[in-house]
Amino acid sequence: PRVIANGEEVTANLSGKAIGILAYLVQNRDQPIPRERLASLFWSDSSRDSAKYNFRQTLWTINKRLKSKGLDPDFICREINDNCTLVTDENWTADVVELEEGTWKGSDCMALYKGEFLRDLRIKDNPEIDEWIIHQRERIQKIYFEKVNQLAWEYTEQQRYSDAAACVENLLGINPLQEELHLQLMKLHLM
Repeated sequence: PRVIANGEEVTANLSGKAIGILAYLVQNRDQPIPRERLASLFWSDSSRDSAKYNFRQTLWTINKRLKSKGLDPDFICREINDNCTLVTDENWTADVVELEEGTWKGSDCMALYKGEFLRDLRIKDNPEIDEWIIHQRERIQKIYFEKVNQLAWEYTEQQRYSDAAACVENLLGINPLQEELHLQLMKLHLM
């Protein structure tokens, strides 16, 4: 995962839990999440008071890092009635949102998917977060596969066989065990 503010990457200045919280808010952008839920989710091995304190500190750090890059701290996380949510009326984007909502054009879809969701995020001893990440990975990969496969069929209909083959090869690079994709690729090479 990468967090970029005003064109400058701030990922290295954020903890894994800070990045995890941002990703969780992005994936749940349409609903407010209770602060206490986020605290207990990311600090499951801590007492309630300790989890709440750690969550407040992490939000403060996120806001501080973003403010240092010229962003208003309320840009990312608005707290209303003890809930946290992303500000949807501001100018932010996430590649996963673009992929889900289809705001890309043609082969741009392939550029959006850079690997498994939160692949390098490490939050120790937290099975609930691990389960959530795995579920999101599978869901996002399924969306990606559907969209790129659709693009491959569109290219095939347009007789752009090399472009269609590139799409299928991309999918096989992610999951080489899909026999139907191997068959589709052979047919494309034959065409």
